[in-house]
Amino acid sequence: MRPVPPPVRRRLPATLLVAGLACGVLAGCSSGPDGRGTAGVPGTGTDVAAVPTGADAPEGHAPEDVTLARELVAHQAQAVVLVDTVEEFDDPDVQAFATTVRRDRVAELGSLAGWLRDRGERVPAEATRPDRVELTGDAVPGLVSDTQIDHLELASGSDADRLFLGLLMSLHQATLELVRGHEPGRDAALDAIAADVTRSRTEQLARIQQLFVRLTS
Repeated sequence: MRPVPPPVRRRLPATLLVAGLACGVLAGCSSGPDGRGTAGVPGTGTDVAAVPTGADAPEGHAPEDVTLARELVAHQAQAVVLVDTVEEFDDPDVQAFATTVRRDRVAELGSLAGWLRDRGERVPAEATRPDRVELTGDAVPGLVSDTQIDHLELASGSDADRLFLGLLMSLHQATLELVRGHEPGRDAALDAIAADVTRSRTEQLARIQQLFVRLTS
């Protein structure tokens, strides 16, 4: 299911977007695995805006950690949205990779939902319904735009495969930037989640590069 789009958008040809993203992918990434999985994540669904941050966060854990957890939920949910937006992948290897990506993001959503719940924080809606992720505005940095999601929905065949990989690459790189800004040592459980995110995104960026090179050669 695609996130709710804004009123009017200017559309560019999918092939143009694919070409631009290809340059980014081939410019540099990093090492690893493959795939998609199941839906359904444990957690309590509430609106993203309702998640306490800053001075509203309960005592006992840092507001910055709550913010990071909320932003990671949005990034993970959007990765699921990217997979679900493609009606049919053209290449079986890309399909297998998308399956793994979706499975891994759903598991991460469950971990973060549990972390927030255990600390008395309300869980963003997209932890259980990834299609609810907010794609507009500057509330969560590094997300793929709603217009790009539209282009992915319109693309087909190998264009859809390459565009999916390019958008996922962009999202993964932005997720790594979020985690790099995390100050470890305040919460061991969140530190472990951040380490897992860094490892998985680094491995999957390398896999994206491998697939992209093969699809564009």
